Amino acid sequence: MTFTSDTFTYKAYTYTSSTSGLKLDDITIKLEKQIDGSFNVPADKILVKIHAAAFNPLDVKLYNLSFWPLNYLLGKRGLGEDYSGKIVAIGEKAQLTTAFRVGDLVSGFYAGFVPHGTFSEYVLVDTTKKAEGELTHAPKNLSLTDASSWPEVYGTIRRMTVGVDLKDKKILVLGGGSSVGRYLIQYLKLEGAKEIYASASSRSEAVVKELGAKGTIDYTKGSILNGALELVKDSEPFDIIYDCVGSNDLFPKIEYLFPKTGGLYATVVGDDGFDQLTFPNFLLILQTVKRSLLSSYNYLPYTYKLHLGSFAPDWIEGGRQLIEEGKLKPFIDSYYKFSEFDKAFAHLAAGKVSGKIILKVEED
Repeated sequence: MTFTSDTFTYKAYTYTSSTSGLKLDDITIKLEKQIDGSFNVPADKILVKIHAAAFNPLDVKLYNLSFWPLNYLLGKRGLGEDYSGKIVAIGEKAQLTTAFRVGDLVSGFYAGFVPHGTFSEYVLVDTTKKAEGELTHAPKNLSLTDASSWPEVYGTIRRMTVGVDLKDKKILVLGGGSSVGRYLIQYLKLEGAKEIYASASSRSEAVVKELGAKGTIDYTKGSILNGALELVKDSEPFDIIYDCVGSNDLFPKIEYLFPKTGGLYATVVGDDGFDQLTFPNFLLILQTVKRSLLSSYNYLPYTYKLHLGSFAPDWIEGGRQLIEEGKLKPFIDSYYKFSEFDKAFAHLAAGKVSGKIILKVEED
């Protein structure tokens, strides 16, 4: 890509608050003048022309939870973390410290949502910042559009499972039909879990079982707790419970679900997958914090883990390899054009999603 000045401007969807709305805006980045008089991106950075970007439930939460004084402190910002595209410029140091070159097709995870996101024509990746520099070559067996669908969700399940012995374990997955749940069930099966059960609606039951679940609890037809108790009534307790959607349904009788020696309850959401900061949701946040603290001091009969923060080391390369080998199957709910961002966001916010919603920044 040839630059003719020390700035480069492109379009991206941005917002300043949940009341201001999301709008298509101009983003301008600074370029550096080279010895030969040409211009290029800064030395440690990579410029990717985005082909597609995938939505995550976090996008709705970040947008809805934007309020004063957070808006004042953060200012204009973007949404979106997953993307795929083509490298169009690379800085001098990045050429030496990475395996990437101009023209490479890539999948990436970009957590630097302030002030940018991936619902954008381009993303400037700083290779010195791990939150931005999670980048790999796009899986060869996926279209470049679908190659945007997997990084965040795979990184999430690796965060939940790193350092955990899964072989020969009996495991319950809450939210088996969610994007995270579907990847998690596949991964648990690959790692040799003995029995996998999941909560899922009748709409997702067949898919969840096909991926490796032995049985399901239909959360639309009654108590998840009663269903879980039935699964241990005349058999072994669960070694691990993974919560992918945010639930506190099991805690009233959780001691009956785990062995007397204790088990692991791991969540990436907490007690509720809230999208608004209401007073009841605030109380659930306090419950999650309380439970985490009690577990850290061994005051609970089981281990409770709230998984937030960074992903496991080298997760993105491992994910690409599993997808290329056909061991992990991505799920796509729907595709929208770049100009249909509002429709795509409304679809996500409605919560009736089976797989990833993808925004096609470029048409195939």
